[in-house]
Amino acid sequence: MLVAVTGAAGFLGSRLTERLVAEGHRTRALVRAANVPRWLEERGAELMVGDVANPASQRALVRGCEVVFHAAGLVTEVAAGELEYVRVNVEGSEGLARAAIEAGVRRVVFVSSTSVHAPNGGAPLAESSPFEPADAYGRSKAAAELRLTKLAAATRAELVIARPSRIYGPRDRSLGRVFRAIARGRFLLVGPCTAQNDFVYVDDVVDALVRMAIRGGGVYMVGGPEHVSIRRFFAEVARALGRRLPRVRVPFGPALVASALVARAYVMLGREPPVAPKRLAFFRNGRVVDHSRARRDLGYDPAVGVREGVQRTALWYQQAGWL
Repeated sequence: MLVAVTGAAGFLGSRLTERLVAEGHRTRALVRAANVPRWLEERGAELMVGDVANPASQRALVRGCEVVFHAAGLVTEVAAGELEYVRVNVEGSEGLARAAIEAGVRRVVFVSSTSVHAPNGGAPLAESSPFEPADAYGRSKAAAELRLTKLAAATRAELVIARPSRIYGPRDRSLGRVFRAIARGRFLLVGPCTAQNDFVYVDDVVDALVRMAIRGGGVYMVGGPEHVSIRRFFAEVARALGRRLPRVRVPFGPALVASALVARAYVMLGREPPVAPKRLAFFRNGRVVDHSRARRDLGYDPAVGVREGVQRTALWYQQAGWL
């Protein structure tokens, strides 16, 4: 079938595009002019340069498609303001869904985030957990979900929403900084690092999304096969790189204040900061999910544990020269 993928040059979108092409689907991939991955074109994807929030790009992308995977989204630490998140993640998502419905697309698969919820330290997050976003990104994803759900109800369109937990794997530039810092002995633990998280390998998320193209409906949490502490995850990274984690830990409070000052200075220069409060929150906030609904409806069964996934990721970073 002919499918469309937004965010195809990104971490998740590129892996999804690869999978769809490998399975023999004609795949039209939307990419930004500043980042055109010709290697995807060489593998068989049809690249289309455009803006996911632009109506003309939206109409051209979905024309003739059976399924649209909307994996694009604005994700920055602090440099973008609330209005830009709304423009791209909310209005862009709604506009794309409307264009798809008008073009006769059978199904829209929207990649949301567990950031629509507050960090949880108790029971795992479920599809029915309340929206409690803590930042502009989470608020924009929550608003996009509400708009798309309302649109689907009014048009009887097939909509599936995925809320993946913390994705990691090859091409992840965010966690790539952590791998590089550990590899170079420049990594510091901040706070106790005991928060439990649900790390899910990127190919497991791709598997869930591909399944959503043909079955299921509504919202699905997409998690990994195990819950681990932040420290355990970092320890696995160090192990895969032949390094040791530092014994000294930086208190969370002072680190948060220092990161806020650094971030403010960088924002004044219009640049993304090397460290920001949102990144430090990663050391403290836990998010685990209950993906039993995806297991039941989709047959989703995450196969890559943290140790194996971290080893695969470290090897890719080494081969790609990212470390």
